[in-house]
Amino acid sequence: MKYYLKDKQKVYIRARGKQFLYPAALVKVKTYMGTEHDYYIDLAFTAVDENGMRKLPDEFYTICLNKISVEEVLVKKEILRDEEGEHFLSNNLKTGPIGKLYCPVIASINYKIRLFKAEKKAAPGKRKTAQSKKLKGIKPFNKFLFRSCYYHQLIAAFARYGVDERLILMNYFPLYDKENMQTYSGLSIFTDEEIEKLSGMRLVKKKNVTNVVNEIITSIDRGMPVMILIDTYYVPYREDTYKKQHLPHFVLIYGYDRPKKIFIINEHMFVNSYFYAENEIGFGVIRRAHENYKKRLDKGQDYGFIKIRRKEKRQFSFELSHYIKAYRDNCERISESISNLLEYCERVKALLLDKSKLDDEIAKLYTDFAYIRLKKNIQRYQAELLFNDAGLNEINSRCADNMGFIYGLLVKIKLADAYSPKSVEKLTARLDEVIAAERKIELWMEEAL
Repeated sequence: MKYYLKDKQKVYIRARGKQFLYPAALVKVKTYMGTEHDYYIDLAFTAVDENGMRKLPDEFYTICLNKISVEEVLVKKEILRDEEGEHFLSNNLKTGPIGKLYCPVIASINYKIRLFKAEKKAAPGKRKTAQSKKLKGIKPFNKFLFRSCYYHQLIAAFARYGVDERLILMNYFPLYDKENMQTYSGLSIFTDEEIEKLSGMRLVKKKNVTNVVNEIITSIDRGMPVMILIDTYYVPYREDTYKKQHLPHFVLIYGYDRPKKIFIINEHMFVNSYFYAENEIGFGVIRRAHENYKKRLDKGQDYGFIKIRRKEKRQFSFELSHYIKAYRDNCERISESISNLLEYCERVKALLLDKSKLDDEIAKLYTDFAYIRLKKNIQRYQAELLFNDAGLNEINSRCADNMGFIYGLLVKIKLADAYSPKSVEKLTARLDEVIAAERKIELWMEEAL
């Protein structure tokens, strides 16, 4: 039987019986802990450099200490079947959570690649009715994790209409909350209504949709992508939550194929991954996941179905003066936020000296630092864009690196029982560096603003 893969390359393969040989890349990587691992990566996720050598996309370099080698191999795959049809399982090197941790680590994740039988050509003289459509211009935002899936999908959808991503990215300045480091509290410059006015866009929001599949197809036929809330407990490719955890999540849908009963979506593969890419999901999966979101997770406050359309053609003009003024007007709140972080770091330093107390709070601590680092990455991006000062950029980068190190060592202490005087010394030194860096940042901003 001849099949092809439903992807950009449409690679044709021949399968005899239930198995076939599929080209892949074998990658050997070394983790920050010094352990070595082999991963088989789909060749769709590799590229050929000027010397004809296979290499990984830039996004994957950040998750391993160094790349030892990449070579092309043939991997034997078995054809499997489920309610959505035939597929095979493939491994892709991605960042992903260990348990419920919210931080990138090295993980090998199995995901399904759909197989489709080669289509027969239409007979001469017969016109084939269009049964599929895909909207152009969707651009995933993969630079860093920004707030939540809602904003990643919104940026990707706005890109279709040429809206500058900075309108969204610069409209939120994260602050550190004294009571809870795991919140997304922060400063907003424009309201949602002002964002729509500046961009010329309109978000048509609905709480209840009778036939979600038909509504999505109708919207796409009219040129409007759709953001929809689903429960990832019912989404098979989400191995972090599938049949494990009920989790609300936005997906962006911008294409469909009626014969194959699939939607084309912008999606990531696990919680807090900032690597979004084109993927596919079955009509039935979307229907079930959306309906169960409404039954289990909807508290009546969220709009679970959002159409994105252009109200008027307008070019957003990015003006630094708007944002500089907002920083100046909120100097006290920004200073208070930094003070909250410094107090928190001092408290963590004290906890490190008492192992019994540390054991009680360590899970909360490393989750706190996951959020702290995410906020710092946003602050770093914004500071670089607004001030473009080499000294400030270096301080922010070093601070973010230290936050990542603190997170990683706390995880290691928890999972590998690595508490020792040496680990305490390392953590204390890095916390002191964060404290010193944040004080420098505060002084710099006071002088600049």
